[in-house]
Amino acid sequence: MTAAAPTRREDAAHAARSGVSQVFAMLGQGLIPIHRILVSRLFGQTAYGIYRAGADLCEVAIGAGMAGADKGLIRFVAGHRASGETAEETRALGTGLRLGGGVLLALAVGLALAAPFFARVWGKSEFRYVLPILAPTVFAGGGVLVLMSATLAAKVTRINLLIRGIADPFLLLTATLVVYLIRPTVGGVAVAHLCSYVALFVLAWVGTGAIFGRGRIREALRARTMPEFIRFALPLGAAGLLNSFFQKVNIFILSGYSGPASVAVFAAAEELGRSVIGVRYAFESVVSPMISEAFFRRDRERLRYNLALMTRWVASAAAPIAVTLFALRPRLLPLYGAGYANGASAMGFLILGHLVNSVFGLTAYVIVMSGRSSLFFWDNLGAAALNLGLSLLLIPRYGVTGAAMASLISITGLQAVLTVQAYWLEKVHPFEWALAKPLVAAAVAFVLERVTDALPLPGVACLVLTIVAGLVGYAAVLLALRPGEEERRFMMRILHRLIRRG
Repeated sequence: MTAAAPTRREDAAHAARSGVSQVFAMLGQGLIPIHRILVSRLFGQTAYGIYRAGADLCEVAIGAGMAGADKGLIRFVAGHRASGETAEETRALGTGLRLGGGVLLALAVGLALAAPFFARVWGKSEFRYVLPILAPTVFAGGGVLVLMSATLAAKVTRINLLIRGIADPFLLLTATLVVYLIRPTVGGVAVAHLCSYVALFVLAWVGTGAIFGRGRIREALRARTMPEFIRFALPLGAAGLLNSFFQKVNIFILSGYSGPASVAVFAAAEELGRSVIGVRYAFESVVSPMISEAFFRRDRERLRYNLALMTRWVASAAAPIAVTLFALRPRLLPLYGAGYANGASAMGFLILGHLVNSVFGLTAYVIVMSGRSSLFFWDNLGAAALNLGLSLLLIPRYGVTGAAMASLISITGLQAVLTVQAYWLEKVHPFEWALAKPLVAAAVAFVLERVTDALPLPGVACLVLTIVAGLVGYAAVLLALRPGEEERRFMMRILHRLIRRG
């Protein structure tokens, strides 16, 4: 029996609760740059560049290997679960796990066998043994993402918080420090990466089993395949490959043209700016099941409301992070080492790209959850082709900065196309007047941060004061512009709980 559709207030309350959990998970993922800084500092810039090129190649394989199963799980598990169709939900779960697991395993084996080819193309013999060590992380890392998508489709966020927000950075940092004490080589870094991902996969399997109930995963794996799931997911798998390639092609071309040192600089600049896009990743797992439910129920007004609300919340969190990173980038990059200071311009372009991708990225789920996975594939193919062409044009001329410029232009183009398509096809868009408030507040915060950063203070004191000035200025302007009703209701609920506990 189909349950009644949630009201706006219920959707906003669920989004707020889940959003807080996902933001904490994002903060945990924010420790990943500390791991990257440790690798660069402990093992050297060249070793870090080799490790990042190999790890990023694995990320491309993961994006392809999930074969759209992650998004398929969110669409079909969330939709059938909301409709009370337990048998169909189980079939969707099993289909997604088998599809993603099978393709991920095949790509992991293929990447290990292709190690000599990449060593020859990139001119570094280390890839002959680094890639075979990293290759199993394709199955383990992709498996974690598929399993977490299943839990998020069930509208449970705490497992994702525990696995990706806490266990992921903790395991990576711990394994890297242990390996440094035992075998401080780039091969050792790869072994640490592999061990942490295998442990993470085991934890994710146990956590997912706890959410769906004892024996449910085993039952799902034996259930009949859902053909409509496969038809929906495969174009998204191809789009995932293109999207991963789209994000990483700059590093691969840099590796061929400029070597590991330039790869390390670009990777550091991209890693520091990634916390901006992390905000969107935190909220997309909240909004995508609601968008799927809205399509299953044919409730366009709910679709429009949730897209605009979540976009505003993402902008409210991403904008102050982006302007702070932009203001402090000359101070942050040297944390990786003395050879990274020349990446400040590249980091500026990358931050802008992450901000555009973060604020407007939720619109993609209107296209995906409406069932237009083939259209999403063609959108990503166009963006990947644009990024490849711009990278080949700009990287030989401008190096790391050229790679960042290519990324910004192609990301902006992709989000513009997706936004137009969402309005043209479904008559929904993420824009509302309230969206301008966090952007205006962030602009004021940026001015305050630049003024504070210019003060003649010691490095650490100036860094802390700049961040505090930006946050205070942002909060003051946002309050003066009067937050939306949902934000006020959420803050009042928190205050009431604090008063009650006090």
